[in-house]
Amino acid sequence: MESGQLQLCGWCKVGKGPEGFSPSYWGKRGTWCRACHAAKARDEMPPRGQHEPRNCEQCGKRYVPRQLKSDAAFCSFVCGDRFRKESGQTRDRHLRRKYGITARDYDRLLAEQGGGCALCGVKPEELTAGRYRTYLHVDHDHETNDVRGLLCPEHNLLLGRFGDSVEMFRKVVEYLEAHASI
Repeated sequence: MESGQLQLCGWCKVGKGPEGFSPSYWGKRGTWCRACHAAKARDEMPPRGQHEPRNCEQCGKRYVPRQLKSDAAFCSFVCGDRFRKESGQTRDRHLRRKYGITARDYDRLLAEQGGGCALCGVKPEELTAGRYRTYLHVDHDHETNDVRGLLCPEHNLLLGRFGDSVEMFRKVVEYLEAHASI
């Protein structure tokens, strides 16, 4: 920042010159002005910038935001978390981080499988329990992290129990065929 520019105080939101700010612990200019730092030391903090009452986008409750942020659209962390879960934002981040696919990729894969589990065909709607939608599990190779398909919880656990061992599945098939007449 040039010496002639005004800096906005992080607390009172008033623009002041460089002389209005104390240096921080690391020697850089602080984010709160000298007056706000002094008031904090005296436990007499001035009110934060002007806040207009808003309606929470999740529950509709009227509230006054604590921060002057344009994205402070929820009255609490609970409402924000509920919105992200219901809108799918949390799920999309999870799919990207863990499997490297997007929610769109998931939906495309589900459509390619006929809308259900790759093994038994059970649909996600049949798994729905409670308030939130239940999804099919993303089956992936643990060595390469390549996505193989979408499975219902039972079949995903089955593969996991056998450690993705083709040889073990062959033994199970042989066992079942040998005892089929019983």
